[in-house]
Amino acid sequence: NEASQPIKTKYVAKGQVAVELRHAVRDKADFVASLLSRCGGPARAFGNMEAIFRTQSTWMSKIDGFAAANGEKLDKLPMNQQLVSMANGFGLSQVMKTRGFTQPQINACLTSKPAQDQIAAMTNEAWATRKIAGTPTFLINGNAITQPSNWAGVDQALSAALSQ
Repeated sequence: NEASQPIKTKYVAKGQVAVELRHAVRDKADFVASLLSRCGGPARAFGNMEAIFRTQSTWMSKIDGFAAANGEKLDKLPMNQQLVSMANGFGLSQVMKTRGFTQPQINACLTSKPAQDQIAAMTNEAWATRKIAGTPTFLINGNAITQPSNWAGVDQALSAALSQ
């Protein structure tokens, strides 16, 4: 949330930096959010991501209660139905509806095998190949920033990389 607007205005708009969104999924809730962030293709991805992050405290606060109330039923459903049910139960479907998506479009994003495979591959690459320490991780020219605890740290690392 803190870095999105400054990166766009200070670096991307000036053509100094390109931003690539990659996912490092930790659990099914992350998987649902990641699938939805990519809904509508590249032109919608960053806006979706921003909306999901902006509302993160609201939908994440619903995860435990939803899991407790629905865990046994969810476990018996096929994966695609679990993902749709979770998106609806956490309120992520509603976030996407405020972005102009319909429920059938949301369901299609969640159940797309190519999208699921792409996020799974990104996740494997992040954890197994790059061995990131956690999320978020910011990479500059393929190298992880060692202390990106806030926007100031990311900004400093970007400025340093651009001055080399």
